[in-house]
Amino acid sequence: MSTCQNPSKPPRRDAQENNSDYTKVKMSDASAASRAASSLEAAGTNSSSGDPIQAWDSLDSAPEEHHYENGRRYHMYNKGRYPLPNDEDEQSREIMKHYMMLELAGGKLFYAPIGDTPERILDIGTGVGAWAIDVADEYPGSEVLGTDLSAMQPDLVPPNARFLVDDVEDPEWLNGSGWDLIHLRFVVGMLRDVPGTMARCFENTKPGGWIEIQDTHFIPKCDDGTMKDDDHLYSFLDLVHRAFAKGGMDLHCQRNMGQHLTEAGYTGVRCVAKKTPVGPWARGEHLQRIGETMKHVIYDVLPSFAKPLELLDMSRVEAELWFVKVRKTLEDRSRHRYVNTYFWYAQKPGGG
Repeated sequence: MSTCQNPSKPPRRDAQENNSDYTKVKMSDASAASRAASSLEAAGTNSSSGDPIQAWDSLDSAPEEHHYENGRRYHMYNKGRYPLPNDEDEQSREIMKHYMMLELAGGKLFYAPIGDTPERILDIGTGVGAWAIDVADEYPGSEVLGTDLSAMQPDLVPPNARFLVDDVEDPEWLNGSGWDLIHLRFVVGMLRDVPGTMARCFENTKPGGWIEIQDTHFIPKCDDGTMKDDDHLYSFLDLVHRAFAKGGMDLHCQRNMGQHLTEAGYTGVRCVAKKTPVGPWARGEHLQRIGETMKHVIYDVLPSFAKPLELLDMSRVEAELWFVKVRKTLEDRSRHRYVNTYFWYAQKPGGG
């Protein structure tokens, strides 16, 4: 099924502030550290691999936790695998996206009916860890693991939460099995092998367990004709999609995740689709708040696209000219644009 709803206002809180009393948990893993070292060693000798992702790599192969390029900070583990930064600006945008998704879902962290006593929850591509931390708060009796290419989560987290530096597309799956819920948010468009990743998730979901994918298809739409054919936001995001495609990623796959989940073996695939305004043009305080947040989610990521746009042979000057056009059109409330956000969830057969 696919529905568009008007969710109620979710509770809002600052993740860092509310974690101040948590037991300190080390975000480390011996196996991950060993793999990271091997990966960094290989990074300096793999420039001729032919992998399109290498086009995003810099020449810096120093074995550090992060690397820097054009004033932005990027992950070091599997360097170049993820094209966006992980610095404070991007972390702030991650928090903004987290609250926006809560707004869209009426305060729900997920739709999958996992019951009241899940034992194990996995958050792939956890980012700053906001979702994993909130889930750990809500289910204190469960084990919550968040994985990401970047170690940018807070040190003070709930005692039942931990974080691991990992790439879900690495040949070796280190995340364990028997998960009651596997969650991926704003991840699938960054994968090079969506079917393969879904198959591995299925293999490691417990019988009767669930998967949920939350993602936005960043192609603007309009129902009332106020978005013109020459819309700069539409044209720019189309360029971004083309650039990421050259890097082996499909930013359109969010629409088709039901098929991928079914092919992986999941059953009872369901989808909740939400029209998400871009800008505060919609009626009602709730949708205006969502639209204002989405506007800033796009506005703030613009400088981060300069690097992947190089795959289209776009210079930094050309990219900056596009950013000016997009910023201007984002402030135009007369254009009633929206993007579709999808909440896909499905179950692995079996269980009690």
